[in-house]
Amino acid sequence: MDRLHHHLPALALGDTLHHLNIGLTPICDPRPSAADHLTLSAAIKTGQAHLQTHDARAQAPGARLDNQGARPLLLLEGESLSGAASDQVLEHSLLVPPRSTIGLALSPLGRSPAPQPRDRPRSSGQLLFASARARSAARLSTRLFGEPPYPGQPQALWEEVAHKRARMDCNDPARPGLEALYDEYAEFIAQYVAALPPQPDQIGAILAINGRVCGFELFAHPAILHELLPRIIASYALDAIECLNFTLQQPQPEVPGTLLDALSSAPVMTLPLGADSELLRLTAPGLSGGALIAEGRLLHLHAYRSPFPAQPETPLSAPPQLNG
Repeated sequence: MDRLHHHLPALALGDTLHHLNIGLTPICDPRPSAADHLTLSAAIKTGQAHLQTHDARAQAPGARLDNQGARPLLLLEGESLSGAASDQVLEHSLLVPPRSTIGLALSPLGRSPAPQPRDRPRSSGQLLFASARARSAARLSTRLFGEPPYPGQPQALWEEVAHKRARMDCNDPARPGLEALYDEYAEFIAQYVAALPPQPDQIGAILAINGRVCGFELFAHPAILHELLPRIIASYALDAIECLNFTLQQPQPEVPGTLLDALSSAPVMTLPLGADSELLRLTAPGLSGGALIAEGRLLHLHAYRSPFPAQPETPLSAPPQLNG
């Protein structure tokens, strides 16, 4: 057992920003450092990394990643890959060493139309919506260590995506996986992203929906946070849009710092990943999530309230009603 406070830097909370029913509290590092690694999307865009998925007949989903660059690559848990026989997401965060080729553990999001021969798997630039990432994180911890059990009936990831699409009226089979959700609500997601920009020296965020603190994201460097924050906000927006018509169940919004306090003392289990990196998984009641540690540094920490506060227990009878 270890505790996350050994890895957390000195952090300062900024003023909470709001747009509609999302509240975002910036987490800043008073002494930020320059990033020494790249994201997967940035490396693929510049030709420094290449993905190749397994043959569609393979028994398990997966892919090979070739990092041809001189810097490590940061891959995020729940990051979506497209262009293969099925849309897939990364099972856990990972740091890929420079000039190396590794296999990736992926979870399928459902069958998509057969790709054309010229199609190459790629980072879609999207994350799995936050409520599904929360449950997926809990399932991974359960599978690895047998704890903590997630409350409620577990579902396969592709089932969660299918139910989300049905609740939000995105049933077009020509747009599989997450694509329909992000496309259908692109205008409203863009409004959330534009209204919640990164702040100077920001390395993380605490996010609330309808006044209820839902999750936490933290990175090692402001440059990485600034690149990834729009995707993170978009992933929460897909849940927030669905919850726009919900009635707040408590009289006062929660204090964001309470989640940070819970994390700083949360016990974790450790799984070595090789190349001087390890995966930490939260084992505290009421929390799910994990962290990626490399060479003793915290590169990515993501945590969620368990069960995720902003999620309907039963399908809505009609899609969300949006204004504006």
